[in-house]
Amino acid sequence: MSVLFPNVPNLPGVPQLARAEGQVFSAIQLTGAITSLFGFSSGQQQWGIVDANGDSVLTPDSYIEFEHHPKWRVSTYPVQGTATTPSAFASYDKVKLPAEWRMRCTKGGNLSDRQTILNTLDSLANTIALYSILTPEKSYPNVDIQSYDIVREGGNGAFWLSEIDIYFIEIIPVTAQYSTTQLSNATNTSALPQSVNGNVAAQVASQYASLASGASLSSAFGAY
Repeated sequence: MSVLFPNVPNLPGVPQLARAEGQVFSAIQLTGAITSLFGFSSGQQQWGIVDANGDSVLTPDSYIEFEHHPKWRVSTYPVQGTATTPSAFASYDKVKLPAEWRMRCTKGGNLSDRQTILNTLDSLANTIALYSILTPEKSYPNVDIQSYDIVREGGNGAFWLSEIDIYFIEIIPVTAQYSTTQLSNATNTSALPQSVNGNVAAQVASQYASLASGASLSSAFGAY
């Protein structure tokens, strides 16, 4: 099957495909040209949320918005000023914070389809499993769903899930490190932790011991 090359208008924002006058492309050639132009392969998933096995965990109709918010924090400390120099701050470190993402998708279909995606969202948000966000340019691993919003508006707002905003946060993996500390050889014995040697009965102070034996107040504290 062959098709005539489409008449691409010369307008701003419209990509131009080079061709000779009257050239005819096969359907396979035309598909390949479009694939090359827009930078995607029909056999590769461009957008999605996948698990550790690379399987898609959510199947909306489309993804329509994407936001990525990487964060770093620069640590500072105050510097005391003088009579002629005002106080200031000095920076001494920079720490990477967990990044955040927002993906907006839509879901229509019948009632069963919409119930399925809502139940799936609840299930994903209630777990501590890690997922990966796929985009055409880059994948973002080790993310977890921390919340999602649903907006139903417009002409089909009573029926379609027109906006589902899913919020992700990066989980930075760390490895716990353990060490064994010898406390028995402390230089200062007061630095040793307290040890529990069982229950200890309450002791009556010596000045009140006579009260416990039945002596009068005057003999215990002296006559007034």
